[in-house]
Formats: sequence, C-alpha cells, structure tokens
Amino acid sequence: MLVRTHPTRLGLGAWPESPGRVRRSRAGALERLLWHAVGVGVDWVDTAHAYEGGVDEHALGRCLATMPEEARPAVMSKGGIVADGSEGYRRGTAVLRPSVLSAQLDESLRRLGLDALDTYLLHYPDETGVPIEESWREVAALAEQGKMARCGLCAFDLEHVRRCEALRHVDVCLTRLTPLDLGRSRPLLEWCATHGTTVVVWVCGDVGRLLDPSYAGPLASTPYDHTRRRLERLASASLAAEMVVTTAMSEAGRASGLHLEAVAAAWILAQPGVAGLTVGASTGAQLDRWGSGLGAELSFEDVERITKAGEMAVATRRRVSHPVADPSLR
Repeated sequence: MLVRTHPTRLGLGAWPESPGRVRRSRAGALERLLWHAVGVGVDWVDTAHAYEGGVDEHALGRCLATMPEEARPAVMSKGGIVADGSEGYRRGTAVLRPSVLSAQLDESLRRLGLDALDTYLLHYPDETGVPIEESWREVAALAEQGKMARCGLCAFDLEHVRRCEALRHVDVCLTRLTPLDLGRSRPLLEWCATHGTTVVVWVCGDVGRLLDPSYAGPLASTPYDHTRRRLERLASASLAAEMVVTTAMSEAGRASGLHLEAVAAAWILAQPGVAGLTVGASTGAQLDRWGSGLGAELSFEDVERITKAGEMAVATRRRVSHPVADPSLR
C-alpha cells in the first residue's frame, strides 16, 4: 500500500449530503465522483465506517481495486459511531470502546480492500462514558499493529486533544472552520501548529450550506418542511450572521474574480496551521469550484475583512440572542 506523508491541500469528502438517497444510486454516484476527483488531481478521500451503513466504503473499495496502486488516492476513514438500527438517516451513538473501534476498523479495511489506512480518526467524542484515554490507547495499539499510518481526532475539543497527546502523538485533527467560529477554533489551531499536528478542515460542497452544513437553505423541504419553520429560519439571527460573512466573501470574490467557494477555501487555507480541505461534494462541479481556491491568494486585507465580518456577526448574534432587558418595558 502506498502511504502518503500527510493529507494534501484538497481531498474528497464522501459524507452523504442527501440522507435518504437510494443507496445503490449513492454508490454509483460516489464512484463516478471519485474518478472525477482523481482526474483533477485529488489524491486523498475522507470516508467513515458509519457513512450510509458502509455503502461509501464499499464503493470506494471497488474503485480502488480498479486503479494502479501508484494512482490510488490515500484513504482517511473514521470509526466509533454505532447505528441505532432505525429507518432513515440518524447519526447514531458515539461508542469509543476499544472492542468497537477494533471491530469497526477491521470491517472498514475489508470493505475498502486495504491492509492499512493512511489515516484513521475517532469520529466523534464518546457518548457512553468511555474515557478518551482508554479509546486512544486502543488506537495507538492498532497503529503499532500497522493498521494505519497516522491517527487523529474528528470534532474533538482541545482538552481531548491534549489528553490524547499525553499518551501518543495526535497526527491529524479534522474540524469545521468558518469565520463564524474562528474565535472558538483558534486555540485548537494554535496548539496543533505548535505540536506538529496536521489540521484538515471539512467543508460542505453545497455553497448554500457554506456556513451551516446542517441546513440546506430557507426554502428546502427538509428538515424545515413547513412554513412556520421556514419563517423562523429567515428571521433568525443565525441567518443574518451568515449573510454578513457571505457578503464579505462575495465582495472579495468580485474583486479577484473568484467563486464564493474559492474565496472560502482561500480564507480557510490562510489560517495558521491549516494544511488542507476535505470537500463534502456531491458533484464534480462542486469539487472543481472549491479546488479553484487552492491556487488563489487573498490579500491580507481581504482575509482580515472576512475575519472581522465573522467576529462582528457573532457579536451581533450574541446580543440578539441574549438581549439586555429594558426596565421601561417592565
């Protein structure tokens, strides 16, 4: 197996953006998207044991089997989510017991047709009371067995990362990062830069979900599928904050002739310690638009303007969400 030294600047995220999609169609679409990604120079892909009940890993495995080894993209996968068996899409429960991690990793390798992963991540902080140290010791043992070249954490806070580092180096942290949460994320970025931990940022390929990947837009049929919830969304301080940042990014894009996605990619990659993006794309066009930001360089002024727009939007949202009581209204 060809093992890379670390994730490069652009990767394909195999996260299923449309829960409920027919799984057979999802698998076919993912295979076509992977071939497109390889064709435009993407050389790593991010998947997980939990994605679509294993459909994503099976689809990736079929693609990898048809490629020459030197052309295969590196694979980052994640474990620790246990499905609840219900119909429809649910994230499942994060269970980081050593036995669960070991079994899921072996199953992921079988699905992918690999002897080892380039990168393996704990998918989400445990929700059943398992100490992170117990989980991380198991990950370290699996790494010693040669089942992964690097290991890391996805969506964990700085406290967890520090506790893991005390036992075994955290090679990679996968996180969300937008101008609206930079203040909260900055301590983690700074720590990773100091300790030699690679930071990879996950982004949603759909520009309509640029800042809030959990929501598909005010007119989407799900999850806000009736008028009252749509109106609540349109009137929310959250949407107003997103519009402030999107406007700042759009202005920077017009000045430099870049797509909004390219501006977002360039802003993310300009943050200290960030090594790359994994784009949760559902089409080749989405991946291409994000990828066009890799060679783009925003001016220092544009980066600062977008950052300050995020800080201002967060401060305004906080004031709107927690208004100071007016004594005259009592």
